[in-house]
Amino acid sequence: MKKLCSIVLLLAMLLTLVACGAGASTDAAKEETSAETTGEGSKTEADSGGKEFINIATGTMSGTYYSLGNSLASLFNEKSERNISFSAEATNGSGQNIEFLASGECAIALVNNDVAKAAIDGTGTYEGNAIENLRGMTSIYANSIHVIVPMKSDVQSVADLAGKTVSVGAAGSGVESITHMIVEAYGMNYWDAKDFTAEYLDVSASMDKLKNGQLDAVFMTGLPPMSAVVDAFMSGDMRLVALEDDVISTLTENHPELFETTIAAGTYTGQDEDIKTVANGALLLTSADVDEEVVYELTKLMYENSDYLVERNNVWAQMTAESYDKGMTVPFHPGAERYFKEAGIIK
Repeated sequence: MKKLCSIVLLLAMLLTLVACGAGASTDAAKEETSAETTGEGSKTEADSGGKEFINIATGTMSGTYYSLGNSLASLFNEKSERNISFSAEATNGSGQNIEFLASGECAIALVNNDVAKAAIDGTGTYEGNAIENLRGMTSIYANSIHVIVPMKSDVQSVADLAGKTVSVGAAGSGVESITHMIVEAYGMNYWDAKDFTAEYLDVSASMDKLKNGQLDAVFMTGLPPMSAVVDAFMSGDMRLVALEDDVISTLTENHPELFETTIAAGTYTGQDEDIKTVANGALLLTSADVDEEVVYELTKLMYENSDYLVERNNVWAQMTAESYDKGMTVPFHPGAERYFKEAGIIK
């Protein structure tokens, strides 16, 4: 009996040692396969072969930012010599992209400059929660605000939208942010349904509902001519609403990230007059935590391969050496700044 107990005890000790060894091996494997990047990107995972993964936060799949992000990912994957895989990720837009930069879920993001300014200053929805690690790579283009209504609508001014139902873009997007500013410049309470009823829809859903009579107006930002607006205006059933001079003055004085612009007559079918409005900047941002060498290389790749980008989306033609800092509302990343100085863009 004593001999049997000894054998059982010995077997138990051996099983314990094996289990401990296996656990240690498993933990080590986990640490190896989930290692963070080594100073060359965002807090993304690396595979067992050492390849790093960087996400580019964009916007809704039907919007401009998503297309721009995909062309960037394509360029970086093809031209970068680093062992990094780049991927464009669909998001709700600027607000969510800021959150992803702050948390390290992405290393690069397309963001409207008004949202970036509020985030780094700790104002508006970021009151008491400033996100100070935002850094600029380049300005890309100017986003003109489009206020679209049915041709037969009685709406002649944004002021006439009081009590009506309006699409303001995806929740937390740059479109929503600028719509909020405009509505309040007209003396309406954005959050009061009797003054303004917002629906949070992407570009495609917004235009579908407007065509079907389920919305009174759509706010949209983008570089004219926007493809979604071009398509909607082909039927001749839509028109743009201009902003009044005094409202534009109020907006640009209170929000220096905004500037006056005009959507020229003839930009869209049936648009016979210039439309005065405001615009903000579409920026490419990164985090202060991203390695300087990486940002330097990626900025250089963008500017030295602009034809590659324009072939995939002609919006990239708006990114020029002359406008690299237009509307930039956060400090430039040292890597981007270094490239601009070497290229003679910053004198």
